[in-house]
Amino acid sequence: MAIAAIFAVVAVAAAGGVGFLLGYYGSRPEAEATGLKEECNKFRSDIEALSTKLTDTMASLSAAREENADLAERVAGLTRHYLDQTNRMREVEQQRGTAEMHASELEAEVARLQEKESHLTAKVTEQGAQLLDVQKRRGGLSILQQDSDEGPRSKMTFDGLKEAQVN
Repeated sequence: MAIAAIFAVVAVAAAGGVGFLLGYYGSRPEAEATGLKEECNKFRSDIEALSTKLTDTMASLSAAREENADLAERVAGLTRHYLDQTNRMREVEQQRGTAEMHASELEAEVARLQEKESHLTAKVTEQGAQLLDVQKRRGGLSILQQDSDEGPRSKMTFDGLKEAQVN
Protein backbone atom coordinates (compact mmCIF):
# COMPACT_ATOMS: atom_id res chain seq x y z
CA MET A 1 0.00 0.00 0.00
CA ALA A 2 2.74 2.35 0.61
CA ILE A 3 3.79 1.78 -2.90
CA ALA A 4 0.29 2.43 -4.09
CA ALA A 5 0.15 5.59 -2.00
CA ILE A 6 3.48 6.74 -3.36
CA PHE A 7 2.31 5.85 -6.81
CA ALA A 8 -0.91 7.79 -6.25
CA VAL A 9 0.96 10.80 -4.91
CA VAL A 10 3.34 10.67 -7.82
CA ALA A 11 0.44 10.30 -10.26
CA VAL A 12 -1.42 13.25 -8.72
CA ALA A 13 1.76 15.33 -8.68
CA ALA A 14 2.41 14.37 -12.27
CA ALA A 15 -1.16 15.19 -13.27
CA GLY A 16 -0.89 18.51 -11.47
CA GLY A 17 2.42 19.26 -13.12
CA VAL A 18 1.01 18.30 -16.51
CA GLY A 19 -2.06 20.43 -15.86
CA PHE A 20 0.07 23.33 -14.75
CA LEU A 21 2.23 22.96 -17.80
CA LEU A 22 -0.79 22.63 -20.05
CA GLY A 23 -2.34 25.68 -18.47
CA TYR A 24 0.84 27.65 -18.87
CA TYR A 25 1.32 26.59 -22.47
CA GLY A 26 -2.39 26.68 -23.17
CA SER A 27 -2.49 30.42 -22.52
CA ARG A 28 0.67 30.78 -24.48
CA PRO A 29 -0.86 30.36 -27.99
CA GLU A 30 -2.92 33.52 -27.56
CA ALA A 31 0.11 35.53 -26.49
CA GLU A 32 2.13 33.85 -29.16
CA ALA A 33 -0.57 34.54 -31.75
CA THR A 34 -0.59 38.22 -30.76
CA GLY A 35 3.22 38.29 -31.03
CA LEU A 36 3.05 36.53 -34.37
CA LYS A 37 0.43 38.99 -35.63
CA GLU A 38 2.63 41.89 -34.58
CA GLU A 39 5.63 40.24 -36.23
CA CYS A 40 3.55 39.53 -39.34
CA ASN A 41 2.41 43.18 -39.44
CA LYS A 42 6.03 44.28 -39.06
CA PHE A 43 7.05 41.98 -41.92
CA ARG A 44 4.21 43.33 -44.06
CA SER A 45 5.30 46.92 -43.44
CA ASP A 46 8.91 45.91 -44.20
CA ILE A 47 7.72 44.19 -47.40
CA GLU A 48 5.77 47.30 -48.41
CA ALA A 49 8.81 49.50 -47.72
CA LEU A 50 11.04 47.12 -49.67
CA SER A 51 8.47 46.96 -52.48
CA THR A 52 8.41 50.78 -52.65
CA LYS A 53 12.18 50.84 -52.58
CA LEU A 54 12.26 48.18 -55.33
CA THR A 55 9.85 50.23 -57.46
CA ASP A 56 12.00 53.35 -56.98
CA THR A 57 15.14 51.37 -57.78
CA MET A 58 13.53 49.92 -60.91
CA ALA A 59 12.54 53.45 -62.02
CA SER A 60 16.11 54.65 -61.39
CA LEU A 61 17.45 51.65 -63.28
CA SER A 62 15.15 52.39 -66.21
CA ALA A 63 16.26 56.04 -66.25
CA ALA A 64 19.91 54.94 -66.05
CA ARG A 65 19.40 52.56 -68.98
CA GLU A 66 17.85 55.37 -71.05
CA GLU A 67 20.73 57.68 -70.16
CA ASN A 68 23.19 54.91 -71.01
CA ALA A 69 21.53 54.43 -74.40
CA ASP A 70 21.66 58.21 -75.03
CA LEU A 71 25.32 58.32 -74.03
CA ALA A 72 26.12 55.32 -76.22
CA GLU A 73 24.42 57.06 -79.15
CA ARG A 74 26.37 60.24 -78.45
CA VAL A 75 29.64 58.31 -78.20
CA ALA A 76 28.86 56.67 -81.55
CA GLY A 77 28.16 60.10 -83.06
CA LEU A 78 31.36 61.56 -81.65
CA THR A 79 33.32 58.55 -82.87
CA ARG A 80 31.90 59.03 -86.39
CA HIS A 81 32.77 62.74 -86.20
CA TYR A 82 36.30 61.91 -85.03
CA LEU A 83 36.78 59.43 -87.86
CA ASP A 84 35.42 61.95 -90.39
CA GLN A 85 37.79 64.61 -89.08
CA THR A 86 40.68 62.15 -89.17
CA ASN A 87 39.89 61.27 -92.77
CA ARG A 88 39.63 64.97 -93.65
CA MET A 89 42.98 65.61 -92.00
CA ARG A 90 44.54 62.79 -94.02
CA GLU A 91 43.05 64.21 -97.21
CA VAL A 92 44.29 67.71 -96.35
CA GLU A 93 47.75 66.34 -95.55
CA GLN A 94 47.76 64.48 -98.85
CA GLN A 95 46.62 67.61 -100.69
CA ARG A 96 49.29 69.64 -98.89
CA GLY A 97 51.94 67.13 -99.90
CA THR A 98 50.69 67.23 -103.48
CA ALA A 99 50.65 71.05 -103.39
CA GLU A 100 54.18 71.15 -101.97
CA MET A 101 55.39 68.78 -104.67
CA HIS A 102 53.63 70.88 -107.32
CA ALA A 103 55.12 74.05 -105.80
CA SER A 104 58.59 72.49 -105.92
CA GLU A 105 58.03 71.59 -109.57
CA LEU A 106 56.85 75.14 -110.28
CA GLU A 107 59.84 76.61 -108.44
CA ALA A 108 62.15 74.45 -110.54
CA GLU A 109 60.31 75.57 -113.67
CA VAL A 110 60.57 79.23 -112.59
CA ALA A 111 64.29 78.81 -111.92
CA ARG A 112 64.74 77.18 -115.32
CA LEU A 113 62.76 79.95 -117.01
CA GLN A 114 64.70 82.64 -115.14
CA GLU A 115 67.94 81.04 -116.24
CA LYS A 116 66.65 80.87 -119.79
CA GLU A 117 65.47 84.50 -119.56
CA SER A 118 68.87 85.54 -118.27
CA HIS A 119 70.57 83.64 -121.10
CA LEU A 120 68.18 85.08 -123.70
CA THR A 121 68.53 88.60 -122.28
CA ALA A 122 72.28 88.32 -122.60
CA LYS A 123 71.88 86.98 -126.12
CA VAL A 124 69.41 89.76 -127.06
CA THR A 125 71.74 92.37 -125.58
CA GLU A 126 74.62 90.92 -127.55
CA GLN A 127 72.57 90.83 -130.74
CA GLY A 128 71.34 94.37 -130.07
CA ALA A 129 74.92 95.52 -129.73
CA GLN A 130 75.78 93.77 -132.96
CA LEU A 131 72.74 95.39 -134.60
CA LEU A 132 73.81 98.82 -133.43
CA ASP A 133 77.26 98.20 -134.78
CA VAL A 134 75.75 97.16 -138.11
CA GLN A 135 73.48 100.20 -138.05
CA LYS A 136 76.35 102.54 -137.40
CA ARG A 137 78.25 101.02 -140.26
CA ARG A 138 75.32 101.17 -142.73
CA GLY A 139 73.95 104.49 -141.82
CA GLY A 140 71.12 103.52 -139.51
CA LEU A 141 68.06 104.44 -141.59
CA SER A 142 67.36 101.14 -143.22
CA ILE A 143 67.26 99.27 -139.89
CA LEU A 144 64.94 101.81 -138.29
CA GLN A 145 62.54 101.51 -141.19
CA GLN A 146 62.52 97.73 -140.91
CA ASP A 147 61.74 98.03 -137.17
CA SER A 148 58.77 100.32 -137.79
CA ASP A 149 57.44 97.88 -140.44
CA GLU A 150 57.61 94.98 -137.97
CA GLY A 151 55.35 96.74 -135.48
CA PRO A 152 55.51 98.29 -132.04
CA ARG A 153 57.01 95.29 -130.34
CA SER A 154 60.06 95.24 -132.54
CA LYS A 155 60.51 98.97 -132.04
CA MET A 156 60.22 98.59 -128.27
CA THR A 157 62.82 95.86 -128.33
CA PHE A 158 65.06 97.94 -130.50
CA ASP A 159 64.59 101.00 -128.27
CA GLY A 160 65.33 98.88 -125.22
CA LEU A 161 68.45 97.59 -126.89
CA LYS A 162 69.53 101.12 -127.70
CA GLU A 163 69.16 102.13 -124.08
CA ALA A 164 71.02 99.02 -122.98
CA GLN A 165 73.83 99.84 -125.37
CA VAL A 166 74.03 103.44 -124.14
CA ASN A 167 74.13 102.35 -120.51
